[in-house]
Amino acid sequence: MENKTIENIYLKLLKATHLLNQNLSKLAKTYDFNSTELMIYLDIKTHPQTDLNALCERLGLKKSAASKAINQLIKENQITSQINENDQRKIALSHIESEDKNLCKETILKEVFKGIDKYSCNLDEIEEALNDVIKIIE
Repeated sequence: MENKTIENIYLKLLKATHLLNQNLSKLAKTYDFNSTELMIYLDIKTHPQTDLNALCERLGLKKSAASKAINQLIKENQITSQINENDQRKIALSHIESEDKNLCKETILKEVFKGIDKYSCNLDEIEEALNDVIKIIE
């Protein structure tokens, strides 16, 4: 019985992850980003002067994937990088505000979770349950 329940939880987490990624990917395309670039852009906007290690920790990204996306965002003039004033070994990342890309994390999250208002649910309970799942998996 317990194995069946664990399998059901696993399958639901896979489906939820797939749906979140799908929604984020569709939304990113509307702003000419891929989903990783969008997540990084919003994180840098929310945490100006951040560095690669901190960004990867917050977003759960591998440094190689984040570096590739960061290089693309720099090339497209979406973010800048400069040597950190406090630690010359680190690079500080900042976003470049664009009139045609008035993006903020709250707007994107509301769009990704657009069905939130359709269902009666306790967000605090969902968050707590997800915390429990993360503890179990870690």
